Amino acid sequence: MERVTHKDWFDEECEQATISKNNAYKRMQQRNRTRKSTEEYRTARSEEKRVHNQKKKIFIERGLEKLERLRGKNESKSFYQKLNKDRKDFQPRTALCQNKE
Repeated sequence: MERVTHKDWFDEECEQATISKNNAYKRMQQRNRTRKSTEEYRTARSEEKRVHNQKKKIFIERGLEKLERLRGKNESKSFYQKLNKDRKDFQPRTALCQNKE
């Protein structure tokens, strides 16, 4: 399976939040899911989600601002090129279950 590549919004802060969450999960598994370790994992997971959502929101807002500037300057070609690029970047996963034949 291919390794997931991160988008432009995924930076060092996101990486640290993910590492922290993964370490908390490992500690929770090793301690047989005590209340304290489970709570630490839940806190780390919510912090990771908060950081990721915040970064995504900022990234999307900047992209929309750029589109608005292009639209306002009557740069139709650049506007539609960026719009179509943003729309085509999303690729749904269709090959989740494959038969090995």
